Amino acid sequence: MKALQQIIRRVEENPLQCWALATLVQTEGSTYRKPGARLLVDTDGGTLGVLSGGCLEEEVGRHGRMVIAHAASVLLP
Repeated sequence: MKALQQIIRRVEENPLQCWALATLVQTEGSTYRKPGARLLVDTDGGTLGVLSGGCLEEEVGRHGRMVIAHAASVLLP
């Protein structure tokens, strides 16, 4: 819950900023994080939160920037 509180606080502190929120919806096998984990992405691709052991955050940040730019959600495999 601490990560979600940090995400909420960041958005509250920057209400005019555009954000993308990535949410882990499914996993297979042994994983660092479970479904429901979240990662906040800003317009520069900066992130807050954790979806993996550090492997996916940069890629999800790139996709988050595209989501913000096109105002369209995506589901990544």
